[in-house]
Amino acid sequence: MHPLSVVLKIRGLTRVVLLDHVGQPARPAMIPLFVNLLIGHAKRTPYLHLADYMQRFWVRRHNDDKSNWAARVHNIKRSDLDRALHDHPWKNISIVLMGGYWEVMPGIYRETCEAEFVGALPEFMALHEFIHQHGGPAASRPQMRELKRMDVYWRGPGTIVRRRADALHRLILPQGADAWSLFIMGPKVREWGFQTITGWVHNAAYLQALGRAA
Repeated sequence: MHPLSVVLKIRGLTRVVLLDHVGQPARPAMIPLFVNLLIGHAKRTPYLHLADYMQRFWVRRHNDDKSNWAARVHNIKRSDLDRALHDHPWKNISIVLMGGYWEVMPGIYRETCEAEFVGALPEFMALHEFIHQHGGPAASRPQMRELKRMDVYWRGPGTIVRRRADALHRLILPQGADAWSLFIMGPKVREWGFQTITGWVHNAAYLQALGRAA
């Protein structure tokens, strides 16, 4: 697999950052200068912020019918509050710039959370507590292996994740931490929502039932 080249125009300059294989840290690592330039450039064009959850800034806007590729910088402030995983309206690529988060995908961890931890072993609960308190660098190799088995993955700086529009996930941030990412979006191909234990629910209905926007 060839490295992914991300080309961005910042303050009239074209800068190319080579990022390694999907889901792996970039080699060479993204330099702080580039990250700071990208975030500073994006902050000139804020998008709709989501209260205490996420601040969003345009790098390249969608057109009116969202038929083009677009990109934003996201400053993620807290974990997703939902046990239900969500999908997206478009295929997408996340590139972690600073900080990091755990990404929960369909698997044992998600199923146990949705079952409200009924029958969960102490070892499971210890890992559940760990990922809400600590990031990947603090995890031992056995812990990382077990989390991977449960389909929970650490996404640290330089990580690239490519997703289909219907790929389900949710994010967990260690307590007191935040994360910055470049989020690249394809053309809109579908509505998005949450996969609950009773089926898929459109985002508007799901969030209205919870009485919140994110």
